[in-house]
Order: sequence, then C-alpha cells, then structure tokens
Amino acid sequence: MVSVSEQDEHLSFIYEIEPAQALHCEICFESFEGSDLLIFSCGHKYCHKCLLEYLAWAKASMKLFPLKCPDSHCTEDIFQNFKHLLPKANYKSLKFIRKNLELIRKKNVIWCSTINCEGYAIVNQKKQSGRCVTCNLIITRHIDHEKEQLKELLSLLQCPKCSSLIYKENFCIQVTCICGTTFCSKCLSTSSNHNVYSCILKPDRRRYPWWFIVILLWAYLLFPFYPAMIMVYYDRNWKSLMVLKGFRFKRIRVILLYVLSPVLYVFLLGYFSILLAEKCLMVLFDNKNIRGFFLALKIALLVLVIPLVFVGVLLACGIGICVLPLFGLYLVALGFFK
Repeated sequence: MVSVSEQDEHLSFIYEIEPAQALHCEICFESFEGSDLLIFSCGHKYCHKCLLEYLAWAKASMKLFPLKCPDSHCTEDIFQNFKHLLPKANYKSLKFIRKNLELIRKKNVIWCSTINCEGYAIVNQKKQSGRCVTCNLIITRHIDHEKEQLKELLSLLQCPKCSSLIYKENFCIQVTCICGTTFCSKCLSTSSNHNVYSCILKPDRRRYPWWFIVILLWAYLLFPFYPAMIMVYYDRNWKSLMVLKGFRFKRIRVILLYVLSPVLYVFLLGYFSILLAEKCLMVLFDNKNIRGFFLALKIALLVLVIPLVFVGVLLACGIGICVLPLFGLYLVALGFFK
C-alpha cells in the first residue's frame, strides 16, 4: 500500500485551461473558462466549487483515503491536487485525517490508550505487542472479555477488516466502516455478491423457513400484523428494541404490539408518505434553505402533495400484498423452504 507521505511526494497533476477554451464541469455541467476549471491527470474536468463540495462530502463520509475521482468509473486518488485549492492549514488537517484512515486499515496497528495521546503502535506478530510512536508506551494486544460483553449489550459490530467497533442503528442491515469496508450486519460478509436481504430470512443461506412461506401465502389476512412480526423477529435475531426490552413483561408487550399493529401499519404508511413528499420537494428546491415566500410555497405544496403520495403508497402497498402469495407459491413449487 502506498502511504500518504509517499503519495504527496509526487507532483500535482492539475492542468489549467487556456482562456480561449470553454469546457464543461462534469458535475454541474456549467461552462467555464480559464483557471476556474481543472483537469486532473485522469482526464476528468471539474470546477472549483464542485470539487470543494465533493471534498466536504468525502470528509463527512470518512472517504478521504483514498479520495477517488468523482467519476464513478475512475479510481484516481486526487487528494494531492487540493493543495492548490485549500488554505495550508486546512490541507494539513485533512492530510492528518488521511494518515489515520490509512492506519485504521492495517490490522497490525493498535492505538495508544494513554490519555491525550494520538499515537499508535505497530504490533509484532510474535510478541503481540508494540511501542507507541508518540509516547513510547508498550501496548499489548489481548482478549478483552468486557469488550465482548459491551459489544453484545450495546449492539456493537466489529469490522471484519480493521476490527473497529461500529454502533448498529435500528434496522440497518448493511454497514460501511470508516475504513471503507461494506459488510452485512448479520453475518459480517464482505462479499460483493452477498445479498443482505436474503441473509435476513435465510439462517443457512439456502432455504427460507416454513413460517416465512406461510406469512407470504396468507398475506391477504396477515398484512396488518406485518409491523409487529418484523419488530419481534428483528428483536430476537438482530438487536434488542427499546419497545420490547424488559424480561418480566416482555410477553405482554409482544401481545400488545400485535394488537396495535394495524394502527402502527397505518401510521408507518402516513409517515413514509410525508418523508417521500418532503424528499420530492427538497429536490424541487435544490436542497436549499429557503425563507419568506418560497418557504410558504413549499409548505403549501407539501400539504397538497402528501395526500397524493399517500394514495400512491397505498396503491404500491396493495400491489405488493397481491404479489406476495404468488411469490410464496413460487418458493413452494421450487422447494425453497425447510
């Protein structure tokens, strides 16, 4: 792996456009002349504004190492080119973050536990220990039983690549670590061919359980209770939900959840409709913070759009319920159940 320090030794590959030329930014598609448009060594062209916005997104998403070209098919690391666009202090700060992200990806690196120390140690595989590069503390790698208990209690996941601990959000079935590794939050598979949705209901990764087939075949009668079924299954197999916590009265809570499931079903449809309508309007107003007349216009449009979106969601839900029994029959015919 090429380190950040080695990468930064190379010269920048930015080419300024001659004033006579007029080219288009490949992100915003606006025309630019002169030095407002940059061409990287990979041949892609972007304006200053789009590049700075892309850098801000990459920093928030912890995707600074490597900082790939915005083109989805390009793997060029373009970070060194931002040296010409950023103040020296900002560039140095981002360079430090990149260094840490590079270290996180290495399995033989452990961070120093000394308070206020930002150092790390390279672990010797034979001794399973190393010396901090900053404070010289000898750090030993060992099995922490309290850490394992906390992982289970707090629903923490451990990245299969860099071993970083990640808090698992409710109903999140796929996780991306700060090291860039994307994996299934149930089986921790990092394979690009792994289907996380099938993994939810396939304990042996081959066949669906018999009760899942029954739920599909009787979808016309059972669909009002789907929210309760999903929450109970999730609580037992993935993560403890706040609404079901507590051992003594847990059975009563489950019964109440099934009783209130139809109401919850309608609430979720309405909530999803509001979110979808709001997303549509955000795209319409280009995700900008608006005030005054445009804010009033947005609220008025939201009131008009929500009922239409709700009808669309109900229609889509109805079509899905009609298809589920057919899908169940298909699985029965192929024998994809146990």
